[in-house]
Amino acid sequence: MKAFSAHLKEKGWFEKTTIAMDERHLEDMKNMIKLVDSVAPGFKITLAANKSLESIADRVHDYCFAFKFRPDPKMNLKRTASGRQTTYYVCCGPRRPNTFPFSVPSESTWLGWRAAAYRYTGFLRWALCSYTLDPFKTTDYPRRRWPTGDCFLIYPGPRSSIRFERLREGIQDYEKVRLVREALEKQGDKGKEGLKKLEEILAKIQNNNYSEVVNTAKKSFLELARTVKVNRP
Repeated sequence: MKAFSAHLKEKGWFEKTTIAMDERHLEDMKNMIKLVDSVAPGFKITLAANKSLESIADRVHDYCFAFKFRPDPKMNLKRTASGRQTTYYVCCGPRRPNTFPFSVPSESTWLGWRAAAYRYTGFLRWALCSYTLDPFKTTDYPRRRWPTGDCFLIYPGPRSSIRFERLREGIQDYEKVRLVREALEKQGDKGKEGLKKLEEILAKIQNNNYSEVVNTAKKSFLELARTVKVNRP
C-alpha cells in the first residue's frame, strides 16, 4: 500500500482513488481503516454497507447505504458540503421496489425520486450486464438464489430494456429536481416558497403505489419548475 500510494501520487491520481469495501462488518471496517491510516494516510475509502455503520461515516468518502436504511437527509447534506458522496443501492433485495423483469416499471423511476427526497448524491444498482448463459432465453439463475434478471439491466448487443429506460427516466427526474432546487436556493428569500413546495412534493415519495406516486410527483414538480428559471449546464 505504501508503494501504491507513492505511485498514485507520482502520477497525480491519489486524490481520485479510493479503497473500496463491500458489505463488511463494523469491526472489519475499523481494522481496515486503522491499517490504511497507519501505512498510507489520506487514502479515500468507499463503502457499500448493508449494516448500519454510521459511526465511521466521517472517515468514508463515498458511502453507499442499502435501501433498508434511511439516513438523516441533514447528514447527507453535510457530507455533500464537505465533498463526500452519499448514495444508496438495491440489489437482490428488496423485492419491491426494484428493477427486476417482473417489477412494475414505475418502480425503476421511483428510485430516482427517492434519491432526490433523501438528498442522496446518487443511486447504485448492481449490475449492468452480468449475464446468464443465454439471457435471450432466460433471465433466471438456476444455480443461484438471485431473483430473475438481478444482474443485468441491458441485453447483449447492447439492447435496452423497459426497466433500464424507466431507470434512466428516474435519473433525469433527479437531475431536474437538483437543478430546480439549486436555482431556488440562489434566489434567497424569493425562493423560499418554491423550496417549501418542492420539499412537500418530495415528502410524498413513499413505498406504496409507485405509479401513482411518480405520476403525481411529476405533475406537481412540472407546475413548480415552470415558474423557475434554470441555468442549464
